[in-house]
Amino acid sequence: MSHSHPNNQNFLIIGDSHIKHIPTHIFTNHFHIVTRSISGLRWLNPRNPQLCVYHLVTQSDLSSFIDTISNILFIVGTNSVRNLPAPQVITELHYLLNYLYTRYPHLNSYNKIMIAKTFQCLKPSYAFPNVDLLQHNITLYNDMLVPLSHQYHFMPIAYMSNLKLEFN
Repeated sequence: MSHSHPNNQNFLIIGDSHIKHIPTHIFTNHFHIVTRSISGLRWLNPRNPQLCVYHLVTQSDLSSFIDTISNILFIVGTNSVRNLPAPQVITELHYLLNYLYTRYPHLNSYNKIMIAKTFQCLKPSYAFPNVDLLQHNITLYNDMLVPLSHQYHFMPIAYMSNLKLEFN
């Protein structure tokens, strides 16, 4: 993984197919953004570690890059909430956030980690066989992110929000 100019801050975005059209490297005078988009990505995925955020941050080339970043944004969740009840997905996030804050203490400051609320989805699954059940699960997950953000000091980001990122 290439690293930016030493005076630039590194910012990482990990997401599912929703970010597939964002370039993998964006350079400005002040920061370097690295993006990783993996279709089908979930918070945890015991059946396929390659489609798992936990695997990315623990065992991929990103794990050493995370030591150099100032902020991380996750745009992940749709695939998780299509297949699991929202409370179980939140439990997965507890596990991941505990790992991140233990392994990468520089991310322990308020809002160094950002998590986008899950996009609405009209694609039912085996676990949620109709759109109403799926929408309810997505809404519940998004609602549960808020108290979790207070506990773990991350910034929940609403879809299509007017987000102004500060790279401190």
